Amino acid sequence: MAFRPLLPRRPIRQFRGQDTYDVLSDVTEVMNQGISYGDGVRSLHMAGVFAKIADSGLANTPFTVNHTLGRIPIGFHVMRKTSAGEIFDSGVAWTNKTISIVSPTAHVLNILLFIF
Repeated sequence: MAFRPLLPRRPIRQFRGQDTYDVLSDVTEVMNQGISYGDGVRSLHMAGVFAKIADSGLANTPFTVNHTLGRIPIGFHVMRKTSAGEIFDSGVAWTNKTISIVSPTAHVLNILLFIF
């Protein structure tokens, strides 16, 4: 039996100059260990989304955070907050559109989460 090489079903997209520059720029950044979450609005090299919460509300009261990940998240990182207090998983089941978190401190302000 003769083997023949597998060919793509569709033509491979040809990159234009700027596309090539963008791709090489991203590859170089990753290869140089410049892996980044992104700019706080859009994620860059990580598979996740940002979510902003103005106020966590009352202490020990679970609150819902909407996200656009499109699947049930596996976790979150607190990227920033402007007041003292911890943020935890509330124990309420997460969905492909929301997570539920809680803080033992009332009114943790301006929280930026990275949900992944």
